[in-house]
Amino acid sequence: MAPKVWGNIADSSTEPPTLADVKVRLKAAIDISAEVERLKYITGGAGQAMACQQKSD
Repeated sequence: MAPKVWGNIADSSTEPPTLADVKVRLKAAIDISAEVERLKYITGGAGQAMACQQKSD
């Protein structure tokens, strides 16, 4: 039997993921998408954090 797919993640269990699992997966996907979009226009999040730290010192 082929695994069921929930979103883009193959899952071999017969039960759907819990709401908490779905939230974690969606938040991670949003964070990744936001960083990809951010990199099109400005310095990446880690670089921004370092720049802010240097300015505050």
